[in-house]
Amino acid sequence: MHFPTFQSHLQKSQDIGTTVYVAKLDTLVQSFNSRFHDFDQCRLLMKLCADPFSVSVDDLSAEYQLELTDLKASDELRSTYREKSLLDFCRTLPDTFPNLKDNALVHTSMFGSTYCCEQAFTQMKLKKSNTRNQLTDDNLETILRISTSSIKPDTSKLADDIQHQPSH
Repeated sequence: MHFPTFQSHLQKSQDIGTTVYVAKLDTLVQSFNSRFHDFDQCRLLMKLCADPFSVSVDDLSAEYQLELTDLKASDELRSTYREKSLLDFCRTLPDTFPNLKDNALVHTSMFGSTYCCEQAFTQMKLKKSNTRNQLTDDNLETILRISTSSIKPDTSKLADDIQHQPSH
């Protein structure tokens, strides 16, 4: 029912060995579990970042307990949490909550930094090729910096600033 293409494939040939598919799916599950194993270890800290008011103080280590108790006791911070987005709430946390702020910083930046690394690696693979094998590390670094930057150069101004006919 959930795999219609597989069902149609089974109906066409009754002698198909499903052990090949089972082995592939087992490999996929193992790969998935090993890749996301780290998330199980920091599940509570991720929940603390996402919804600090629903986490029990007793479940946390000592470094977070006092700060979380103070956070839960503050009606002002609770209303700020309800009114603002999660990122805005984390930004507005007072400096009296250094561990909670650090935890929020780690967990909110985790996926963005992974994206930046993957984007840079993809750009590097596109820029380095067999036809560009004379690329030095300095040139590659400059090319990657330009290709991953969100800043757009003002080419008109740059062209106007260049002296087109240098005098001898």
